[in-house]
Parts: sequence; structure tokens; C-alpha cells
Amino acid sequence: MEREPVSASEVVRELRETVESDRSASLTIRPLTAPPKRERLEDHPGLRYLHDNWVLPDQPTKSGGFRERIGRVVFGSLQNYLESERELLANMVRLNDALAKRCDALEADLKAARDAIDARDAELVGYVDSLRREVSER
Repeated sequence: MEREPVSASEVVRELRETVESDRSASLTIRPLTAPPKRERLEDHPGLRYLHDNWVLPDQPTKSGGFRERIGRVVFGSLQNYLESERELLANMVRLNDALAKRCDALEADLKAARDAIDARDAELVGYVDSLRREVSER
């Protein structure tokens, strides 16, 4: 199916008609929509839980008797492993803290950028409206 060639003069005529019909209308630019309100990631309950529960025990409970002796044997044989696990968990909690702070900072930066764009758009609308008034007065 072939298309008919588009006439340049026809396109210019349509554009002029559009400009003439829109000349009296004011330019409106909608502000950027903000994402839904979210809680700060640093305040997330999962992060609080990590801070409260990341530490593995480093010695058996003081129950006395046979259980304590078994606990000493188990902890004695697993001490190096438990220390490395404890260090791993501590680093995971530190990493989650850093990521939460970075995410919250990025969200604040995005909000500031949205606000700046909205302010600039408002300036541009005012400028375009003033140009339209000048052109219509001539």
C-alpha cells in the first residue's frame, strides 16, 4: 500500500492554523508527579531488626552441669567459625546501613531535581506567555 506524498505547503498551512488557534490559549505545563510517600529506608523495621539480632553467641550459656560442658566443647571447636560468621554479619549490617543512607539521599536529590524542573517550567510558561502578548500587540 503506497502513501501519497505529503505537500510541504499543506504541512505549513496546518501548522499556521494550529499556532493561530493556540495563540490566545495560555501555555500550561503540568508539574512532575512525585512518587508515593515512602518511609525512609534508614527507618525500616528490617534494618532495626538486623541491628538488634546480628550478634551470634560467643560462649555457651551458664546453665551448669552437663549442658555447659557440652556447650564448651561445641563452642571451643566452632569458635573460629563463629567469629568469622559474626564478622560477616557485622559487615552485612554495615553495608545495609550504607545502602539505606544512599537510597534516602538519592530520593532527596530526586525530589530537589523535580522541584527545580517545576520551578523552571513555571518560568518558561511566564516567558512564553509574555512573548505571545508581545506578538499579539504588534
